[in-house]
Amino acid sequence: MLKNWKKGNPFISGGTFLPPADDTYDLGSSALEWKDIYIDGTANIDTLSATTLGGAIAGGNQSFTNVGDMTFAAGSILAAGTTNADTLLIKAGGIAGTTFITLTSNATDTMSFGAFTLAGAVAGGDQAFTGVGDMTFTDGSILAAVDGAGTTLLVKAGGLSGTTFITLTSQSAGTDTMGLGAFTLGGTVTLNGQVLDAGNVSAVFNCSGAAQGLEVDSTTAGVAGGVIAIFTKSGTPANNDLVAGFVGYGYNNAGTPEKIQYSSYWSKIISLTDGAETGSLEWNIINSGTDNQVMTLSGAGVLAVDLAGSGTPAQVDLFDDYDDALVLRQGIQQNNRELLADIGVLDRKETGSGYMVKIQPMFNLLGGGIYQTRQLIENTKEELVNRIEGLERKIMLLEAR
Repeated sequence: MLKNWKKGNPFISGGTFLPPADDTYDLGSSALEWKDIYIDGTANIDTLSATTLGGAIAGGNQSFTNVGDMTFAAGSILAAGTTNADTLLIKAGGIAGTTFITLTSNATDTMSFGAFTLAGAVAGGDQAFTGVGDMTFTDGSILAAVDGAGTTLLVKAGGLSGTTFITLTSQSAGTDTMGLGAFTLGGTVTLNGQVLDAGNVSAVFNCSGAAQGLEVDSTTAGVAGGVIAIFTKSGTPANNDLVAGFVGYGYNNAGTPEKIQYSSYWSKIISLTDGAETGSLEWNIINSGTDNQVMTLSGAGVLAVDLAGSGTPAQVDLFDDYDDALVLRQGIQQNNRELLADIGVLDRKETGSGYMVKIQPMFNLLGGGIYQTRQLIENTKEELVNRIEGLERKIMLLEAR
């Protein structure tokens, strides 16, 4: 039938249905449309207007050029296949490129990025990076929460429920600080002259081993070895300030054990006058629930011990049950230590000589011994005088006969 068309109408030439002129005539119109087109071969179309695909489009390695924006309806899926194992690779640099973005076909899978450069901010909620491996930043890079002073970025171990933090501030060193939560050191920390600042609270070192604590090791080969120095940098120093100390704490046996200061040792300012500075040392020990200053050592070398250790206030009456002069001779001159320990002048111990001198009782023994020895001399003198006077009376009576 088409062969009978007049010139200017579509015609068949060599088995091909052709229009009378190129890119001039339409097949149907918006008012009179053809219903279906069945093609078993290749459709060469310059422009395809908006349409709905009713089936799959298959093709080899073809290119979409000058496509412009492609918009997908919400919930649409762009996938290489229908299973989680099938992936679609988006490659930069053409077929020969080496940069890929791997998109999986299921929400539970991951998206894999090759090397790429961010051109803007990446925003997200509380998301996790898992199985990341090493992340390398170029020298001078900044990892910050936001741009500005006073803002921080928290690096947390243990996921969102973790309790270990490293707090990084957003500015360069010298102005901000780094806050560390609980962590375990795996190597040596070198301070290089820097300061550990505990603020207005104590810096606490925990240890669980018996007789373990803080140890200072020094490799100095000179005369002076390692030191533990305490420097009280008061802006208003004054006499009687306690500038350094060592304090011993422990629990008592209360229903809820209480932290008790059982002993302390202090360095004290006696005089801060320039050129005449004077200090002293003080020892304090709790006694019957009350802190007691038991001993002091002055800058002049005077050692003072609490008098309460002497027992009764009547110094010369302390050893009235003993002959003090005899104790002096037997205990001290003859080195009878057990006798001195029995009466409380010495204290027995397990190491060294086996004995310790109790200062106050020893002084009292010496005082009492001297007192008794002097009394013996006075008594002997009085007795001699009486005897002489008695002899003189007897002689006078003899002469009177």
